[in-house]
Formats: sequence, C-alpha cells, structure tokens
Amino acid sequence: MKEHWKRVLLVFLATMTAYGCAHSFIASAESDGMCGENVVWSFCSETGTLTISGVGNMDNYCDAGSDSCTPWKTYQNEIRAVVIGYGVNSIGSSAFEWCENLTCISIPESVTSIGNDAFFGCGSLGSVTIPDNVTHIGNCAFFYCESLTDVHIPDTVTAIGYAPFAGCSELTTITVDERNTVYCCDENGILYDRDMSILIQCPAAVRQASVPIPDSVKIIGECAFLGCSNLTNMAVPDSVSVIQSNAFEDCRNLTSISIGTGLTDLEKEVFFCCEKLKDITCPAIVEHVEPLAFNETAFEKNADNWSGGVLYWNHCVIEASPELSGEYAIAAGTKCIASCAFSFCSKLTGVTIPDSVTHIGWCAFRDCSDLAYVHMSANVIEIADDVLYGSCARVCCDTENTVAEAFVRRNGIEYDRCDGCCHVPMTEVSRLETTTNPYADVLLEIEDAVQYPVNIEETIPETTFADMRSGDVENSAAKTGSASQAQPRTVSESETVEEETGLFAKLRAFFHALFDRFF
Repeated sequence: MKEHWKRVLLVFLATMTAYGCAHSFIASAESDGMCGENVVWSFCSETGTLTISGVGNMDNYCDAGSDSCTPWKTYQNEIRAVVIGYGVNSIGSSAFEWCENLTCISIPESVTSIGNDAFFGCGSLGSVTIPDNVTHIGNCAFFYCESLTDVHIPDTVTAIGYAPFAGCSELTTITVDERNTVYCCDENGILYDRDMSILIQCPAAVRQASVPIPDSVKIIGECAFLGCSNLTNMAVPDSVSVIQSNAFEDCRNLTSISIGTGLTDLEKEVFFCCEKLKDITCPAIVEHVEPLAFNETAFEKNADNWSGGVLYWNHCVIEASPELSGEYAIAAGTKCIASCAFSFCSKLTGVTIPDSVTHIGWCAFRDCSDLAYVHMSANVIEIADDVLYGSCARVCCDTENTVAEAFVRRNGIEYDRCDGCCHVPMTEVSRLETTTNPYADVLLEIEDAVQYPVNIEETIPETTFADMRSGDVENSAAKTGSASQAQPRTVSESETVEEETGLFAKLRAFFHALFDRFF
C-alpha cells in the first residue's frame, strides 16, 4: 500500500513540477525574451514600459500581419514608454509599429540606425530626440505619428528613406543641423537633399495655403505633401520631371495645381483623395502616368473630363470605366496611355490606337478577357511588355518594322500587318487554351510557322521531339516553353518549299509521339 501511495505522490509531484516549469516558461515568454542576437526585451505591465537592452542590433520585423511579428505584440496597446539601453545599435524595422499609446521613447547615442516603419502609426508619440550618432533613418520611420510636432535631424544622418515623417498631422517644422552635408531644410521647414534637387518631406501641418518649390527641384518624393490639409493651390516648377507616388495624397483642401513643362513621370496615386482638386494644368506631354493618379479627386468625378467611358487628361488616357464595352477608338491627338488604363474592362472587344500615341504603360489592357484585337499605333516608341497581361488579343499594325511588331515578336503575341483594317479575328488556338495543354506552345509555333515561314530548327529544337518520343513529357514541355520565346527568322520565298518539307516531317514526328504517349 505504501508503495502505491509513494508512486501516486511521485506522479503528483512530477506533474506539479512540470506545470510549474511550463507556467514559468509561458510567463517568461509573455513578458521578456530575445529581440536580437545579443539583445533582450522585457515589459512591465504596471508601468507600461518596454525595455530593450544588450549589445548589438535589434531584429527587424515585418508588419503585424506577417509571421515575424514583434515578440511584444501581445502588449502593443499597453506600451506607453520605451527605454532603449546603451549598447543597442539599431532600432529594428517595424519594431514599435502601431504602438498607438506610446508617448515617449529614450534612444541612446549608441543607436546608429532607425529601421523602416520603426514607429509607424505611433499616434501618441509627441516628441522624439534623434541622437547625434544616427546615420540612417528608414522608409516611413515615423509615418502617421500624428502627435509629433517637430523633428531635428543631426549632422551625422547621411541616409533618409522615403516618406520618413509623412502623415504626421501635427508636424509643423523639420530642422536639420547646419553641419549636415547631405540634407537641408528651407524656411518653411521642408526637408530636401543638400543640393535641393529632391523634395523629401513637407511637414503636414505647414500653415501656408501654398509653399514655393525651388527651381532646383527635379523630383518631388513619395508622400512628400501627404496630408498637408492647409494647402489650397500649388505651382510645380519646370525643373520637376518626376512626381512620385502619393506625393499629394489627402491634401483635402487643394483645389488647383499647375505643373511645369519638364514633367515626364506621374506615379501612382499622386493626387489620391484630394477631393476638392479640380484644376490640374500641365503644358508638357507626360510620357508615363501610373494607375489611380487622379483617384477620388474632383477632376476624376467631373463628367466633362470623360469621353465615352474614358477619362482623358493632357493628351493622355488615364482610366476607363469597367463597363466600357464593344470596340473603342482612342481620341486622335492622344499621346500616351496610362498604366492599367483599360485594365479589367472585360466587355471591351477591340481598341484602335491612333498614330499620335507614342507611349503605352504597363498592364494598360490587363485582364480584358473579351478583347479580340488592338490596332497599334505605327509611331509608338515605348510599349511595356506586360501591356496585355491576362488578355488574349491579337495585335495588328499598318506598318512594317515598328516597335509594335518588335513587341509582339518578343512576347509571343499573335500579330498581323493589317493594312488599315482593325477587325482581326482570333485564331483557333487562343492564348487562354495554351495553359491547359503541355504541347499547346508547340502548336502555336507550328501555326506561326505555317503563317510566317521560318527556320523550324530555331523555334522547335530537335531535342524536343526526341523527348516526346521517349515519353519525357515534362522535359519536353519545358523545352517548348523556352522555344516559344525564340525569335523566328523570316526566310526568302525560294527557301519556303524546303522549309515546309522539313515542317511536315516534324509534324509527323510530333503526332507519332503523341500517339505513342497517350495511346
């Protein structure tokens, strides 16, 4: 009996010991741990203080939806203060992202780098002192720190990423140490690189209705004026060639902007949610316009700026309604087609592009599932390779040896020199069907070879047929996939008969291989 109770007691003690160890481990994992090779963290729930200590760099973390969340994620909304010990050399990317109740942080002089998104969304952070030894401030490091009122950048900083203080709605000024050789600020507290060729950041709480942009500026940076709600009108000088993504996003009271003659690139969502913006003037031909540049603006919502379901601006097609159907002829005089302009127009069946068009942006006709043809401009000088991504349209052009012809040959797109016609029927083997047949690319090569006699050895290697005969279907499909990208060589009329004879030999071998494989 004693032995029985002894065993019971030992089991009980073992169970309690295991429980205690597990409980201790769980408690420890929740309140402290490693956040770098030689860096540790601990959280005090009573004071809401997160302490980072050790020697070396912190780990980098991604956004909260990823698998590499910060280990203090559980306490994200409880963190009110962060104390970083001397010896820590970096603040990791996304380290304190969305710690919305964080009000103060102590950064030691041992820190030399502040990572991307380090304080993204820390809406209660009212002030921060960037120590003198910091050399790098990452992309969006203090993005949407809505309580931040002023920032001073020391002379040691040599690298600042894009949108470092964007969306800081209470930020009135940015200052830079005069000894800094890489960055500077103007009298309005706007951050530039030293030669003032890049406008990096305008404080969102700038009080002026309009701020001057120096003639030295060539690039207006990403999110540069984001959330500048006091701006009502702006003038962009002739020196500016690029306005980067989201540069004027959410300038909710901006009603007009005039852009100079030097602009060539207007990136995505430049004026996104500028709900009062109705006048956008620019005498230059803007060669590259990216998606949603005018999304949610008064300009976009003005029906007078649309023609037949298509929005035009400054000789450029900006976007088309998803309900656009049938055949559409782009207006004469149009110079460029913006990226994604006709994307997801699933009812569109044909497009005629006038010879005035010189630039066609990426994914311009993406996923236009019913698009049968695109009659291409003979004067186009730039076409993005993915312009027809997800579409199976045939391309035609009136003139030989054009950029359009080189584009279709390079990308294996069906092509025809149509001598003025626009309506080009689809072939029996469509591009959508090729994805279900391992030999479909070979069939397309054969079809192209019949229509345009070529050297068959350049488009379908002999090894491909050998693989088919041996039953190596996977290898064969891989080789024909690469073969389909080859550039066919047009031969003279005297060579055609000899080439066609070789072609029929290949066809016989091909169908014998299919028969042996499947029957």
